[in-house]
Amino acid sequence: MKKFPILILLLTFGVLSNVDAQWTEAGNYVTLSSSSKNVGIGIAAPTYKLEVNGPTKIFGGQELQIDNADISFLFHDPGDIIYSMGVDVSDSRKFKIGNGAGIGDNTFFTMTTDGKIGIGESSPNAKLEVNGNQRITNEIRFKNTTTLKGLVWGASNWTATYSRVDDYGGNLYVMTDDYFYLAGINSSTGAPGNKTLTANTATGTVGIGTETLDPAFKLLVNGKIKAEEIQVVVDVPADYVFEDNYYLKPLAEVEAYIKEKHHLPGIPSADEIKEQGWQVGEMNNKLLEKVEELTLYMIELKKENEEMRQEIDQLKKKIK
Repeated sequence: MKKFPILILLLTFGVLSNVDAQWTEAGNYVTLSSSSKNVGIGIAAPTYKLEVNGPTKIFGGQELQIDNADISFLFHDPGDIIYSMGVDVSDSRKFKIGNGAGIGDNTFFTMTTDGKIGIGESSPNAKLEVNGNQRITNEIRFKNTTTLKGLVWGASNWTATYSRVDDYGGNLYVMTDDYFYLAGINSSTGAPGNKTLTANTATGTVGIGTETLDPAFKLLVNGKIKAEEIQVVVDVPADYVFEDNYYLKPLAEVEAYIKEKHHLPGIPSADEIKEQGWQVGEMNNKLLEKVEELTLYMIELKKENEEMRQEIDQLKKKIK
């Protein structure tokens, strides 16, 4: 038996007779209320223009078209609205999902007509904009042929202070126009803990174990350094000592200087070292200078000893 012609007949009869028409079969029924003009499918007393109690299916190739100022669907338990979903015509025809009775009430998902999605953000300015905490259990992968990709913190117009982590040519860049910190984390609050590394990207200075940076030094370390090898570049090596025009102070002059100053000529005093520190490159070169001067003094002493030995040998021969 075909149900639809009978259904149409019953609905027509109900409208014409100005009484409620009802079709039942195995406990299911269709109701047309002549007073409210509401239609119910699977419900005896519909309170909306169309109210369906049961699964609903629209076959492929067909469409469900709704024309209204604000287009919405409400999903709820009886008397308790759970979610609202629809198009907010008054707000640039954005598609919204919320947990209020109307479109725009307690909205947590927004999609604009040009494909931008906001979660917790009603006016997204990017393909995906999230206002709130996120948790991702798997990887985040960026695929972009432009130079602007990666993770960005700050204003979207690139004019204010911002930071960025990005990949360029297979190299990872951590970029900021202010200070960069590598720090521990407070496990209770999530706030930064002690700063292990501090970098000023404007001056190119780095501090390890200290936040106080000095633009005169590229690296400041508050603590001990252990290394297998350190290479220090010196502009003028100490080999100038062996040049013919180098003035090698007589030992008597060196002795007088030591008695007066209590340190070697050309070497900082103990007070100067305490105040200014030990400049590794400069001081190593000065120490090498003193070693080379000592070598020259030893060569001179050896010559003097040879001359004295010859004179002593000659005196011994005369005595014999």
